[in-house]
Amino acid sequence: MLVPWVCATGHHWTLHMFTLLTLVVSLIGVWLAWRQWGKVGRHWPGGSDRRASRFRFMAVGGIILSALSALLIVAEGIPNFYLGACL
Repeated sequence: MLVPWVCATGHHWTLHMFTLLTLVVSLIGVWLAWRQWGKVGRHWPGGSDRRASRFRFMAVGGIILSALSALLIVAEGIPNFYLGACL
């Protein structure tokens, strides 16, 4: 969505800024999920306490999803350093 604007204006730093911004948001998600997992005890989901098990499951799922999103954001941002937006 930004590529036509970047090509027209020459502001290539904008692509790097948005990559960094989305990476920070994803890493905040990892941090929040990790913090929530610590509040209910850092055990693998399961056991007799169903409520705590649900919280653990959601926290672990949030960590995994946010970390994978961060990895994909980095992988998506690498070509911005090597390839130009206006090929």
